[in-house]
Amino acid sequence: MNALFYVNWEKEHVEETVLLWVRAAIGLGIQPVFLQSDQAQVTLSQAVRVTDVPAAGEIDLVLTFGGDGTMIRALDNYAGLGCPFLGVNLGRMGFLLEADADRAEPALEAIVLNHYEIEKRMMLQLLIGEEQRKSVLAMNEVSISRGMSQRMIAMDVLCDHQVVEHYIADGVILSTPTGSTAYSLAAGGPIIMPDVECILINPICPHTLTSRPIILSKDKTVEVILNMREERKGSILSVDGETICSLENGDRITVLRAESSAQLVRFRRDENFFSLMKDKLSVRTL
Repeated sequence: MNALFYVNWEKEHVEETVLLWVRAAIGLGIQPVFLQSDQAQVTLSQAVRVTDVPAAGEIDLVLTFGGDGTMIRALDNYAGLGCPFLGVNLGRMGFLLEADADRAEPALEAIVLNHYEIEKRMMLQLLIGEEQRKSVLAMNEVSISRGMSQRMIAMDVLCDHQVVEHYIADGVILSTPTGSTAYSLAAGGPIIMPDVECILINPICPHTLTSRPIILSKDKTVEVILNMREERKGSILSVDGETICSLENGDRITVLRAESSAQLVRFRRDENFFSLMKDKLSVRTL
């Protein structure tokens, strides 16, 4: 079994945690694999492999070390590998993560013994431009915002080429069920259970009383076209909180269900989605 170590090196105590998991993996016959870019971050033993671009069939498990943001970035980049992801929690919330930092051996032993379940999460695919010149995966959401501009933007949102709404707002969020507890929730959107596969359209601060979040079935294709009466600069296209590019009037993006799904390792336990949500989304400090 080959396990890719995807690490946020900015986290506190991350190097000793990674070393603990490397030793536990080797002891259980799991081959640790690191990205080429990580060689300068940690002294790796001869028992560790290094890869530049992981390929499908080369990796059997992805271990992420950090917070939810680290897991999301790993999924956005490597969900196409088609293997399970296990998150090691070094962050604050850990909504998507399953393993404690100091529980390397029991967690990896459960993997080896197949004592775990796979929770599949729907992802989105973003296509940019009329020629769909770029494709990006999103675990949480795709968002269009006014950026640094103080003025609202106007957008036409279409579902399967039929007009849904003309929004005048600070932006719009196209969210997965997983993302419904992230940016979309902060923007007043509903919470959707992870196993309800759908696409959520949520306008950000719309300038009308009738614009409300809309839930579409998973097989729909959503298009967003910037449609303003006058040229306006500063609009931003983001995926899972990362800026992809700036947008201009007339630009079009397309969002649909991705072929790849997030496969999250879940160990058997009594905690359910609702108790987890209440625990993780209770009052906390940054």
